[in-house]
Amino acid sequence: MLVFLVLAGWLAVLLCTLSMCRAGARLDEAQDLALSEWGFAASFEDDASATGDEEPALYPEARAYGEAG
Repeated sequence: MLVFLVLAGWLAVLLCTLSMCRAGARLDEAQDLALSEWGFAASFEDDASATGDEEPALYPEARAYGEAG
């Protein structure tokens, strides 16, 4: 019985670690996308048809992280 509890604990740690890595990768991709969109928008600053008030689209996790500071 103790063996099964230990194995279940290690499995829970493994799954938690993998989910944290996945969330970190999604955040990195969102930041890369936001930076590339910001850079693209900055190239049109002198263009009258481009609006500078638009924010790049982010994943909800990245937006909440950005708003939290």
